[in-house]
Amino acid sequence: MADSAAETTPDENRGPQILAVCGSLVGLSMVVVALRIWVRARMVQHIGTDDWTIIGAMVRLRLCQYPELRGAPRAHSGIICSAAG
Repeated sequence: MADSAAETTPDENRGPQILAVCGSLVGLSMVVVALRIWVRARMVQHIGTDDWTIIGAMVRLRLCQYPELRGAPRAHSGIICSAAG
């Protein structure tokens, strides 16, 4: 663990890694939400306000995810890890 902290510099931009992890998790959650909406629309034949709230939250998350991470502050993992240890 100490080796990985020593390899990173305070100015290293970890934004692409954060974007990859967040994008994967958001993609997975979008699949789950899409399956839920499909089941509610096809089998139950009723999409309620909770479903519309989930859809709105997913749209907002997707629209705001990239711009927030694009200008995200740099992750100073070397400093954080050395200060914590």
